[in-house]
Amino acid sequence: MKKPVLLSAALLLLVFVGQSAQSNTNFRVQVNVSPSDIKTYSTSTAYRGSLFGGLMRLKYSNQGFNFQYIPYDDYGPFLQSVNGLAGNSSYYWQLLSGKTPLDVGMGCYLPTANEVVTLKYTKI
Repeated sequence: MKKPVLLSAALLLLVFVGQSAQSNTNFRVQVNVSPSDIKTYSTSTAYRGSLFGGLMRLKYSNQGFNFQYIPYDDYGPFLQSVNGLAGNSSYYWQLLSGKTPLDVGMGCYLPTANEVVTLKYTKI
């Protein structure tokens, strides 16, 4: 009975070590308030980590980036403000990869290496 348990533990350890050996995903975050007000930041997330994780890492990296979010149990974190500028009844923060809107939120989106994710202040 001990052999299957040991084999399962060894297999789990190999899977964990294999995943942790993967490198972080480096990407850029572009904050677009207007065509004349665009800032770009570099960040990373764990291998197969979410955009939310990368934004949290960026927030604590002392690069002058900050954001606030509202946690929703069913939908995950909702981007409320970036660098002190909050969405309101006329504007919201749109999430894009290149020029394509993301079809999932920042808690589910997995950035790829060298991708540029844009947080665009957009009129409703």
